[in-house]
Formats: sequence, C-alpha cells, structure tokens
Amino acid sequence: MQVLLLRKVSNGLLFVSGQGEKQQHVVKRSMQICESGYDHYCLNNGQCILLVDVNEHHCKCETGFIGSRCEKLELVSGAEGEKQIIIITFFVILLIIGLAGALYFFCRWYKKNSFHPQLRWQGYKGVQMA
Repeated sequence: MQVLLLRKVSNGLLFVSGQGEKQQHVVKRSMQICESGYDHYCLNNGQCILLVDVNEHHCKCETGFIGSRCEKLELVSGAEGEKQIIIITFFVILLIIGLAGALYFFCRWYKKNSFHPQLRWQGYKGVQMA
C-alpha cells in the first residue's frame, strides 16, 4: 500500500510518497478543480482537487480541518497553536509578576500598619485628656 501525503506549496501541491519512513521522495503533480459532480465531496468548506496524473480526487482543507475529506477537526493547528501558546505564556508570566508585586506591597503595608509586639502586650490606653 502506498501512502500519499498532501503538502501545500505556492505553485501547486507536493506529494510525499513511499513506504514508511525509509524511502520517501517528493513528486510534483498537476492538478485542477474537480468537476461539478464532486461539489460536496469535501466537507467543512474544503476544496476538491483532481490529480490529473493519477486521476484521483483529494481535498484541500480549510484551516482547522484535516483528513482525506476534511472531516476531522484539528484541535491545535500549526502556527496558530504556537501563537496561542506564546500569548497564554505571556499573560501567565504577567499574572505571576502582578501577584508577586501585590504580595510584596501587602507585606510592606502589613508591617507598617501592624502593632509592635511590645505595644500589643501593654494594651490600648485610649486617648488621654489633659
């Protein structure tokens, strides 16, 4: 059984074919849009393409979908997933810095406004009248 893997390039599609990981090679195929009978061949707004050399129909999937007919949802897609991870990491670091700053200022405030241990044992004497 020969496995074909679609790869997008600017001027067409490249297929990586071969058996397993040992003998892969890249072949450029000529393609065209499928005829009207295949309008609903691809799911989730995928575009049907006909590989002229081998007379096979394949789908060019929209971002976020994968599979031979674009039937599977890709939970994390390449560059977008990396962007999301970077943004989330940035905000988590910002949150940690903010919490550390708030803790620092709370500790300073608490030390400044707390009673000294000697005054605590003496008790509150109130306001003395002259």
